[in-house]
Amino acid sequence: MTPEPRFPHADLTPIVGAETDVAPLGRPGSNVAFLVALAFAVAASANLPVIVLSLYWRRFNTAGAVCCLGTGLLASLILILLSPSILRKNAILPLENPGIVSIPLGFLGAVVGTLLSREPEAERKFTELSLRANTGLGAEPKPTCPCSEAMSHISPNCSANSSSTSRSKR
Repeated sequence: MTPEPRFPHADLTPIVGAETDVAPLGRPGSNVAFLVALAFAVAASANLPVIVLSLYWRRFNTAGAVCCLGTGLLASLILILLSPSILRKNAILPLENPGIVSIPLGFLGAVVGTLLSREPEAERKFTELSLRANTGLGAEPKPTCPCSEAMSHISPNCSANSSSTSRSKR
């Protein structure tokens, strides 16, 4: 029996990726580099505030991250839909790239979401996260034996070997 996937809709990712590759082919004059810039603006609007605030703001929490992701994503998509890249001459907003507006809106959503909720556990873990982010200490579990399991038959002084030999002698 196979375990249920953690992200059940992840199998749709190749379909969405293929659609974005094919979409410019039907529009003469569309610039693939411009479309990539829009994709980066959408990603930055949703992700940049979360990354920056999780590294530098002790109080930043899950509710702030969720609000940021939603605000940044929706703001960037709405700004793209109202821009000249979609509406051409009937554009409501003159912005070609939404990042200049949607990234600050993502930060605003993160701050509002964080200030409206409180997670004392997240504040306590901030120091640990900061230590791991800056030094890497504590990122990997401590090994149970100084030598690896693959090398345990070579190293007679390995504590894993001595315990297994003592058990087999009993």
